Amino acid sequence: MRLTATSRWLSPLIMMAIMAVWAVPVSAQVDLGEEFIFFVDGVNVLVPANQGSVVADPVDGSSGNKALSFPYGDWASVSLAFEPIDVGADLSAMVSEDPAATKTLYLKLLVDPAMAGRGVCTDTGDACMSISFFDAIGGGQDRASLESGAGDPQMRLKWFIPEDLKDGQWHDLAIPLPPSTLAALEDARTAGSLDAMQAGWHYTGAWAGGFGVGCCGSADALDSDPAWQEFQWNNVSWFGIHYDFADGGGGGVFMDDVYIGDSSTDLAAAAGAPAAMSGATFAANGATNRVEWTHNPEFGGYRIYADTSPITQARLEAGELSALGSVAFNASEFGLDHAFEVPHGSMAPMDLYYAVSSTSQFGVENTDVSASSGMVSNGELAVQPFIAEIETPDADAIFDNLLADTVSPDGFPAGAAPFGVNLSHARSADGPLPASDDDMSADVWVAFNREYSEIYIYAEITDDVLSRHPGTSACNGCETWGYDSMEFGWGSYDIRDVDGGSIIAGSPHQDYGRGDEADYQLRIAWLATGEVSTFVSTLTGAEGEGEVTSSKTVFVETATGYNFLTLMPWNSFVFGSTGDSPFVPPAVDAVKLIPFNIALNDGDGDGQNPRDVQMQWSTKPNAGGGWWNTPAMWMTVAVAGSATPTANEGESDLPASFALGQNYPNPFNPSTTIDFNLASSQNVHLSVYNVLGQKVATLIDGEMMASGRHQVQFNAVSLTSGMYLVRLDAGTAFTQTKSMMLLK
Repeated sequence: MRLTATSRWLSPLIMMAIMAVWAVPVSAQVDLGEEFIFFVDGVNVLVPANQGSVVADPVDGSSGNKALSFPYGDWASVSLAFEPIDVGADLSAMVSEDPAATKTLYLKLLVDPAMAGRGVCTDTGDACMSISFFDAIGGGQDRASLESGAGDPQMRLKWFIPEDLKDGQWHDLAIPLPPSTLAALEDARTAGSLDAMQAGWHYTGAWAGGFGVGCCGSADALDSDPAWQEFQWNNVSWFGIHYDFADGGGGGVFMDDVYIGDSSTDLAAAAGAPAAMSGATFAANGATNRVEWTHNPEFGGYRIYADTSPITQARLEAGELSALGSVAFNASEFGLDHAFEVPHGSMAPMDLYYAVSSTSQFGVENTDVSASSGMVSNGELAVQPFIAEIETPDADAIFDNLLADTVSPDGFPAGAAPFGVNLSHARSADGPLPASDDDMSADVWVAFNREYSEIYIYAEITDDVLSRHPGTSACNGCETWGYDSMEFGWGSYDIRDVDGGSIIAGSPHQDYGRGDEADYQLRIAWLATGEVSTFVSTLTGAEGEGEVTSSKTVFVETATGYNFLTLMPWNSFVFGSTGDSPFVPPAVDAVKLIPFNIALNDGDGDGQNPRDVQMQWSTKPNAGGGWWNTPAMWMTVAVAGSATPTANEGESDLPASFALGQNYPNPFNPSTTIDFNLASSQNVHLSVYNVLGQKVATLIDGEMMASGRHQVQFNAVSLTSGMYLVRLDAGTAFTQTKSMMLLK
C-alpha cells in the first residue's frame, strides 16, 4: 500500500459540452465602409462572432428593448469579433490623420455600479477598463520577432471609461474616432485640437506587457521602440470592452444603439424582425448531423440551435439556449454540419433537437421556430474522449514510473482515445493556428483513481522548437503561459447540476465559480533549469493560486517535441480561502459531465514571453482568447467510473480518431515501444525507414486489426545510430509518420 497523496512524495523522494464542430461558409473580409451599425436590438450579421450576449434592458426589462452585455472577467476582452483574427474587418474609411475628419462612435453605455473604483484608467493604461479596438494578429509575438519586423503583435486602441459613468444608468455617448496614427493623435493632443470625448483615446501598444511595448504618455518613446507597430485600421479583429485588470467579482458593461457614422445615421433600418423561418431540414449525414434550408432574400441571416430537448419559441425567448452557429445573408451556402461528439459511450445513441430562426441583417431575431425545428437520431456520431477511472494497480504503475523519472503511458486504459489537440479539433486562443500539426499538436490522456483521490495526465506534444521558461522568477508558474507549456481548464461540478448549464452549452459561468461550482486553471511547464512548474489558479488573487507541491511531473524531450507525465491529488486544487468543495468523483457505474479544456502554448522565439500561438482543444462557437477565465467557453467532458458501460449495448470503448503515438523511450537503445489508435478495424502497415526513405523494418504487414489502442515493440539492435521514421498506414483512412532517434 502506498502512502497518502499528501505525504508520499516526502518518503521515497523527500473545462456547450459535447463537442460542437460546424462547417459554416466563411465570407471574405468585411469592409465596414464609412458607416456601420453594430447593434440595436441584435448584432449585425456581418459581425462573425459575439463574445458577449444579447439580454433584456437591465434598467427596464419589460420594455422589450435589448442590450448587448459584456460581463466582467479578469484580464478579459469581451468583444464583437471579426474572425479570422489574422484578417479582421476593414475600418480604414472611418479614420483620417485629421482629427476633425474621423467618423464618430455612437452608443448608449451602462456600467454596473459594481465596477465603480475598479479598472480606473491612468496615463499608463494598465489595470484599466476601456472601450477597445484590437487589430489583427499574426507572425511571431516575441520581442525578437517584433524588432526584426517578422512579428505582427495585436495592438490596442483604448477609450478610457471615466468613473462618473459607472452609476448603473444609461449614458448617450458620441465619441469621435481618433486620428489614424499614434503621431497624429499625440500631435493633436499637444495642439489641443481633439474633441473632448476624442481625447479619451490612447494607442496603448501590444496587449501583453512581455512584448515591452508600453502606453500612452510618450509618442517618441513608443515610436522609437523597434517592437512598435501602428494600429491596423484595415484589419480590426475585436471591438468591445477590455477589462485589463484582475480583482475578481461580478459586474459588467452594457451597450445599446452602437454604430459608427454621422449624426444623420438612421437606426430605424435596424429595428424590426423578419417573418418566421420555415422549410429547414434536419438529417443524419454519416458522422455529422446536417441542417439545411433555402435562403429567403428577405432575411438577413439565420441562427442555428441545438439541444438535447425540443426547442421552442418559449425556450428561446427565455434565453435558455445559445446559438450553435449563425449564417449571414451573403454566405456561399445555407446549411451547417454539426459534428456532435457524445461525451461517453453509455450515452449513445443520443437524439439531438435542432431549430433555425430568421434574423434581419441587423440581428433582430424572429424566435418563432414552430415550422423550422426537428430532431435527428444518428447512431454514427463519434464518441468523445473521456476521463477514465483506473484501478489501484494501474495507479501504482504510474506512481512507480514517476519515482523512476520515467515518462510512459503505462497504467492508462488500453484502447482509450486521447484528447487530440490538433488542427482537426481546435480553435485559436492567441495568434493564428499553425500551418500543420508537425509544428504544434498534442495527444493527451487523463485518468483518475478514487482510492488515492488523484488525477493523472500523460501527454505527447509535437513542437519543432522548444522555448522553456528560464525558471528564474519569484513566481515561475505565473509566467509560463508565455513559453512552451500546457494549460487546462477544470470545473469540479456536473454542468447538469448548475442553473443554466447543459450538455451542449456547457457551464454558464462567465467567470470562475467557487464553492460547490469551483473552476480552476492548471498550467504545466518544463523550466530551463530542469525543474517543473505545476501551477493552479482560481483567478481570485494570490490567496487562490500557487504551485502544487504534493504533485509530481516528469518531462522528456523527444525527436519531435516533448512528453510529460503528471500526478496530483484532487485536494491540491482547493485553496482554504476560497471555500471550495473538493471534487467528488462519480460512482463506479456513473458519469459526471464537467467543464474541461486543454490549451497548448507554443513560442518559437527568444526573449521574455515568446509565445506566438495558443491552440485550445475547445471548438465551441464562443471559444476564443478569453477561454482561460471563462468556463462557459470550455467543452463538456465525461468523468466515468470504472464500471460504467462504454455504450448502452455494452460494447467496448473505441477511440474517436486514428493516431500514431510518439515512440517511448525516445531517444532509445536498442528497443522502443510504438503505440497507435485505430478508430475502426483496418488493414494495417507499420514500417520503419531511414532518412533516405529506405525501408529498414516491417513491423506489421497488412494485418487486419481491430479498433482500439495497439502497441508494438521495435528492436533496432542491427541498425546504426541516427534518425529513423516510423510510418502507420491504416487502410486508406489514415497515414501518419513520426521520427525516432536511435542512440547507441
